Amino acid sequence: MTTSENQNDKLVDFKVEETNSEASKLQGHSNSFKEVKQVASMNVSKLLHDLQEFEEAISAENIPAIYRLYNGELTDELKRSSNQNHEIDHMLIQKIHERFKEVFPFMYFERQVDTTVNYYRIGNYYRQRATIGIDASVPEIFILPEIDSEWHTYYEDKEIELALIREQMNQLDAKMIAGKTKIEEINKKIKAVKAKKDEINETKGLLNRKKIDTEVDELDKKLASLNNQKSEWLPFVDGSGQVEKERKKLAAQYKQVELNNSIVEKEHRLIQRYFGGFEELRTKIIAFLDDYLTEEPANSEEGGFVNE
Repeated sequence: MTTSENQNDKLVDFKVEETNSEASKLQGHSNSFKEVKQVASMNVSKLLHDLQEFEEAISAENIPAIYRLYNGELTDELKRSSNQNHEIDHMLIQKIHERFKEVFPFMYFERQVDTTVNYYRIGNYYRQRATIGIDASVPEIFILPEIDSEWHTYYEDKEIELALIREQMNQLDAKMIAGKTKIEEINKKIKAVKAKKDEINETKGLLNRKKIDTEVDELDKKLASLNNQKSEWLPFVDGSGQVEKERKKLAAQYKQVELNNSIVEKEHRLIQRYFGGFEELRTKIIAFLDDYLTEEPANSEEGGFVNE
């Protein structure tokens, strides 16, 4: 076989190998594309299924299913498009409001603070205020944080703040009584320090100037301190009305604390009346949400409540 024939054979073998390699790559691309189509088809089917299920849940007002789909399975784009004008938000807050009022008729709507958040109060009473919140987007029922803090500390701290204010008022009264005497005492001390200063200055000479200046500086510091003390006592005797303003401020603060305590005490009694206590309140709120979010809720009646 000639050299030319050997080269031709090798060329043919290379072309065959190249053709087989290309065919293998094409087959790989084909298989890969089939897998992509299969995954895409499954995703689209899942998307359409979720969308259809969501539409059916909305049509049937199946609240548990709406929460399950909206908070878990729908894509962000579907969530945005379905709730573009807060349609879902409005439905969710309205439905949980209706069910909440049905189960707890003694809870009164106070105000809406957000698209999905309502505030409620317990019963009707003097100086009533919002105490319970509902966030329909979660959903969640919660005691307002500042109210929860007051409820927890009321029995421990209800007299402490009043006692502190009374102590401040007593101190004002005592200072008003003692003010004239204190200022007279301070004036005597100021007079004595000034006399001492004048006496030292009269003995100042060339030889003792440094020592005298040091003593005068110390006396000036004493005078500054005494004058500061006098300034602190003057409002109690100068008739400027500053002390009286402070006393009125403390009296108003005392009255407000008493009012707050009476409100909290009333709320405690209402909680005891309607729920049986704070732990029972939390337990019944949790039970309400569990029932509300169950796909097939049992038809159980909430008993033991008395409408005020």
